[in-house]
Amino acid sequence: MSRDVGRLTWGNFKHEKEIGVTILCDVDGGADLVPITLWDSHKLSVLEFAVKCTERVQKAKAKKDEGHNQSTASMKFLPSFLAQPLLVILSYINVNLGIPLPCLGLRKGTMGHFVYSNIGTMGMQ
Repeated sequence: MSRDVGRLTWGNFKHEKEIGVTILCDVDGGADLVPITLWDSHKLSVLEFAVKCTERVQKAKAKKDEGHNQSTASMKFLPSFLAQPLLVILSYINVNLGIPLPCLGLRKGTMGHFVYSNIGTMGMQ
């Protein structure tokens, strides 16, 4: 139900009119996961969805997704014990609060409301 789609911001539900679906695309055999978000894809035909999704996946696998490249570049220089909490904080600001952080490549609408991932590439079942 579209009335139930939204985000929890500071413990309060905030309804959103657009519905976003994010597909985590593995790059280099799972070394990286690139979020591909399609907005209001429920209004597309299956063929239109497949075409849009394929275009974005090919761009991600070719490492030409500039937003993702920019957002991950800064994390390569931080030790993991600093990068992990920083990533949680920045993700909350960007995804839940809807505040874009263009200097880090985190634009509004980076992540949708539903996330699909192939966990097999991460060695999970």
